[in-house]
Amino acid sequence: MIILKGLKKLLVLPIILVLVFIWLIVKTLVSLYEVVHGIVYLFVIIFSILLIIVYGDWLQTGILAIIGFISFLLLTAGVWGEVMLESIIKLIWSF
Repeated sequence: MIILKGLKKLLVLPIILVLVFIWLIVKTLVSLYEVVHGIVYLFVIIFSILLIIVYGDWLQTGILAIIGFISFLLLTAGVWGEVMLESIIKLIWSF
């Protein structure tokens, strides 16, 4: 029984290695996007405040807020994908 379990893990190993490689790429991209999103969103907030103070332009501020919300949704989707890949790898490895 132990030999069959070890053989099964040996057969699944290439799939796990590919998934781990994809997970590392996704994790790197999400981490980079987190940093860039934080810096850019800081500037978006500053520019939104300046737009309201200087020009009183609420439309541009609303558009900037929508763009910021969409970028946050993209970040959330990336983190969700990262977590799903990690749980798939754990599920396959537990066989």
